[in-house]
Amino acid sequence: MAQKQKSSTEDHLNNLKNDLIIHFYQDAAFYERRTYILFFIISGSGLYACLDLYKNLNENNNIFLLLVTSVFFIIPLILSIISNEIARKKSLYKAEYFQSRDEIDREGAGKYIKIENGLKLTIGTCFLIGITLIAIIYYQNF
Repeated sequence: MAQKQKSSTEDHLNNLKNDLIIHFYQDAAFYERRTYILFFIISGSGLYACLDLYKNLNENNNIFLLLVTSVFFIIPLILSIISNEIARKKSLYKAEYFQSRDEIDREGAGKYIKIENGLKLTIGTCFLIGITLIAIIYYQNF
């Protein structure tokens, strides 16, 4: 009876481990498209606003500021691609961790989380600066 209960517990733990592995592989596939769409929409809207302001500029001294503003919408696109790749690697790392029974480096996924969070803060800051600069240019010209 005790042997049967032990076997049942081991089977249950193996099923949980397999579910975790499947979850992290699905999570890795999810990161490939999750925030790309949102960042492309925000950056596209910002670049479209920059183009519209460029067409309607009354003064030429704001062209450099408009160029800097457009850079604040292009950089987050690049950073979002890097951030998503790091998030995908984190999920794959976790899946590989649960797939192997060996005690591998437990901090491996943690370093990806720190880098990913730093990139998300940078992306948000760039968008905020870009939107603020668009508002300043718009206020100066209209």
